[in-house]
Amino acid sequence: MARAAPRSSLVLASSAAVYGASSSGAIPESHPCDPCSPYGEHKRIAEMLAVSFARRRGVRVTIVRLFSVYGPHLRKQLLWDLCTRLSKAPRELLLAGTGAETRDFLHVEDAARLLADRAGRSPEEDAPGTIVNGGTGVATSVREIAERVVAAWGSVTPVRFTARSRAGDPVSLVADIEAARVAGWTPRVSLSEGVKGYVSWFRGATVPVAP
Repeated sequence: MARAAPRSSLVLASSAAVYGASSSGAIPESHPCDPCSPYGEHKRIAEMLAVSFARRRGVRVTIVRLFSVYGPHLRKQLLWDLCTRLSKAPRELLLAGTGAETRDFLHVEDAARLLADRAGRSPEEDAPGTIVNGGTGVATSVREIAERVVAAWGSVTPVRFTARSRAGDPVSLVADIEAARVAGWTPRVSLSEGVKGYVSWFRGATVPVAP
């Protein structure tokens, strides 16, 4: 890239996992990184390698730290798990934690627009190693997202929690997205619209599972 296309840009899709599990409130890009999982550690290492290369070779690298991305075709994580369970018509949904844990759910279409936006910026607009959060800036509890999925499914299945959290799970992981907003990007897909779209995709894309 440095030899053949020195004026092109590299956008590295990183993760909010680099911030670790001790944050509260909206997390700015300047927040210290303290990853608490191998995934977060490896994302942080990738960031540092990319920035080091950018500074040595003069290539523009932008890091986008994505928060809880969801949307059609996601076949893992919370929404997938909830829909998979609901497809079996359970008497209740039992989830780990308290339900009060908060996340920043970013629809995949908004995530794609953000990545494309950063890739399209000129070298004069972003210094090598620019870091931008990818989120909505809105805290949504795990209980709320679960209840939204149940409602979109058309179910009245109750949601309960074990009150036991897994080691390393953040209580809060919400983005400060002021840097992205200043640059002209803003999320467009509402959580309500996004959850309904995901449930609709799941029901059309998967084979029903017998109870």
